[in-house]
Amino acid sequence: AEDDYGSTPLHQASEYGYGTLVQQLLEAGADTNTKNTYGWTPLYQASKNRHDTVVQQLLEAGADTNAEDEDGWTPLHQASRKGYDTVVQQLLEAGADINAKTKYGWTPLDWVSRTGYDTVVQQLLEAGADTNTKNTYGWTPLYQASGNGHDTVV
Repeated sequence: AEDDYGSTPLHQASEYGYGTLVQQLLEAGADTNTKNTYGWTPLYQASKNRHDTVVQQLLEAGADTNAEDEDGWTPLHQASRKGYDTVVQQLLEAGADINAKTKYGWTPLDWVSRTGYDTVVQQLLEAGADTNTKNTYGWTPLYQASGNGHDTVV
């Protein structure tokens, strides 16, 4: 069953962090990698809403850490941008592409440098994020941090 946007019950349960329902749906054979019309997977939705228990359930069930939405965003982009360090760690440990680029060339490090979550910046740097990438505007992570007043990130 899907809604008008292609979201399944697993998408909904993942978005709202209903771990018990997620487990039931997974046991019933729900597809962890199905995408809605925006290209969002259940893992993407759990990651962008900081539901670390659901993220772990989906990862253990084989969810693709690098599934991209229609703009090239991955679960790691979402978790990084919002400063969700626990989810970032889970995704990195599961093999998420640390230097994945959106269609505009933004990496997870670009986004977190812009939003200023220094703990996540440190996580990404320690995991080997490329500090010299440029997005389509020519902006680097350092440029992003400087332009947004994030002195602890700089």
